[in-house]
Amino acid sequence: MRISNKKVALGGLFGAITLLLGFTYLGYIPIPTPAGAATIMHIPVIISGLLLGVRFGAITGTIFGLSALYYFSSIAPPWVLFPARPLIGVVSAVVYRIMLKFFEKRSSTYLKLISLAVASFLGSMTNTIGTLGLAVIFKVYTLPVVLSILPQGIVEAILAVVISIPIVLALEKRIKV
Repeated sequence: MRISNKKVALGGLFGAITLLLGFTYLGYIPIPTPAGAATIMHIPVIISGLLLGVRFGAITGTIFGLSALYYFSSIAPPWVLFPARPLIGVVSAVVYRIMLKFFEKRSSTYLKLISLAVASFLGSMTNTIGTLGLAVIFKVYTLPVVLSILPQGIVEAILAVVISIPIVLALEKRIKV
C-alpha cells in the first residue's frame, strides 16, 4: 500500500506538534489533582487518526506515550503510562470510519459532525479509561482516586471534540488526503 506524500507530510506535522507539546510540557497543564496534569496531548493524536487513519494515529499516539513516560515516570510505571496512548488515534480512526460507513447513504453535514464528535470523544476517553484502568489494576491509584480524576478526563474529551472538529473540517476541505 502506497502512502501519499500529503499523508507523510501531515503525519510528520502531527508528530512534530506532539513532540513539541510533550517535551516542552506545553501539552500538560499542571493541576493539583492526583493525575498531576490535564492534557491536550491527545488532540493532535485524535486529529491524526481522523484525517490520516489508524497507522498515523498509532504513530502519533506512540509519540504521546513516550512523552507521558518522560513526564510522569515518577507517578506511574511504563505499563500504566504507555499502552493506552497509541490506541487513541486508532480508536478515533476506527470509530470515525465505521460511523461514516454507517451514515454513507444518508449524506449530511450533521451526520459527519456527529461522527467526528463521537470519534473524538471516544478517542480521548480511550486515554482516560485505559490509563486510569491500568492504574487501578496495577495499584497505582485506588478506585476512589480514579473516580475523582474521571471528571477531568470527561472535560478533556469535550475539549478534544470542540478543538478537533473545526481543524479536521478545515484540513479536509483544503487538503484532499
